[in-house]
Amino acid sequence: CPALVSLYEENDKPSSAVEFVQQKLGGPSISDYEKLKAEKLDLQLKYNELLETHKETSRQLEELKNLKIDAPWN
Repeated sequence: CPALVSLYEENDKPSSAVEFVQQKLGGPSISDYEKLKAEKLDLQLKYNELLETHKETSRQLEELKNLKIDAPWN
């Protein structure tokens, strides 16, 4: 694997071999990974909130439709 050869040939050995190999293979650094993980969690929470809001709004809309259908003047 070229990444391992690069690590072996490196004069100044990196503090994290795993991070070095990830960078050589084009993956995110550990700090980038942690940032992306935090961003994903934040987006998941926002999505869940929006989904609940959508469900509640849909429920209210159905109630209004039922009121209109049941109204005696229609």
